[in-house]
Amino acid sequence: MIEVNKYTEIKYVAIDSNIGRNKDDLKILEDILENGAFENKNLLCLQFDGKDNGVKDLLNSFSNLEIIKLNNKANSEDIKNIFQHFSGLEGQNTDNFQNKLKLGKKTLYLDAVSNSFIRKFESNQECPGFWNLAIGTFCRHSCTYCFLNLTMRMRPLSIEHINLSRLKTNLKSFNKKNSHDHVLLNAGESSDPLDNEPLLHLWNRIVELIRDSGNQILCLTKSDNVDSIPSLGDENLVNSVIYSWSINPESVVQRYEPHTASSENRLLAAKKLKDFGYRIRFRIDPILPLQFMEALSNGNNISLKDVDLDDYFTLIDKFSRIEPEMVTFGTFRALPPLFNFLIDKFFKKEYLIKNGKRFRMPKEFRHYIYEQLGTYTQDLLGCNIAICKDPSINLHFSTLKVPCQCMKIS
Repeated sequence: MIEVNKYTEIKYVAIDSNIGRNKDDLKILEDILENGAFENKNLLCLQFDGKDNGVKDLLNSFSNLEIIKLNNKANSEDIKNIFQHFSGLEGQNTDNFQNKLKLGKKTLYLDAVSNSFIRKFESNQECPGFWNLAIGTFCRHSCTYCFLNLTMRMRPLSIEHINLSRLKTNLKSFNKKNSHDHVLLNAGESSDPLDNEPLLHLWNRIVELIRDSGNQILCLTKSDNVDSIPSLGDENLVNSVIYSWSINPESVVQRYEPHTASSENRLLAAKKLKDFGYRIRFRIDPILPLQFMEALSNGNNISLKDVDLDDYFTLIDKFSRIEPEMVTFGTFRALPPLFNFLIDKFFKKEYLIKNGKRFRMPKEFRHYIYEQLGTYTQDLLGCNIAICKDPSINLHFSTLKVPCQCMKIS
């Protein structure tokens, strides 16, 4: 494997004592701890309602453990205490967002979610809607354009919901309400599902629950953490999980996607799972041609001839060895408040166009990019093609009744 970008190392781990309310969830935590991944981490146990529910007993052998007692999670008291405690160890004030974000990227919070894992993203003018499977929130990547900086601005740390007993219950209730149609659940909208897999080994448990429920799960990732994913011995897994890589040319990865797997490593991971028999999709989103974006951000006069897509054509050529069932395209888009939370001030809304609720590059450039890359992809691969959240663009090569990678196509 080509080592280009390295993930941010976890230094701090917070653990919710509510995990111990269910013996199966407590066993999941025990298995995680036995992996030895947290031996050199600073641990914080959040003990709620004066009960440790067996969690404290599992943690007693760790010398680097602190315990904080809280009444509940109202007003995000758990998040506030996590940042207050670990910022003291880090020796850095987290009053401003950038410092809090830096600490959050080094912090992992294992919690027991109290609401449903399954949430509906309602349809709107930009999106046909989909079902979100929130197995966690945020991630350790540092993509400079990340919309989650806005969405998770009050809790910018990697959170993994490990009380899978609740997910099992949620799936049973979900099936009763939606018995007419099993659906595709998107596990990549609010986090990267494979980001912490080497530490936690949770993903296969989640896939098995989805398989047993009769639904499907979409894993959207920028990671190459696929070593724990098994080759297919169960035919039901073929129709239970779809792996999709968010990917860009390596030049774009280096510029805009720090602390992610390299482009080549993502392709190698996808090829490995394709050879195992899994269904594979790719998502090139956001498309960020380097010289064009620099000229646009500097307010230069630009035309279509300034849009250099050679790196993207080269990337799509590499897809041919994997034969994905779908490729989705998207360009940079941002709600107005996002610009206050972007790591990279390279993105300037004064040089973008307000289209609907979001700022985007001008339509003529978006249309040109989609047409060039979409036509090339269809001619080369003959696969399904989708455009993400850009309804004003109409292209002749659309092959989907529902033009979205988050929806089932079979």
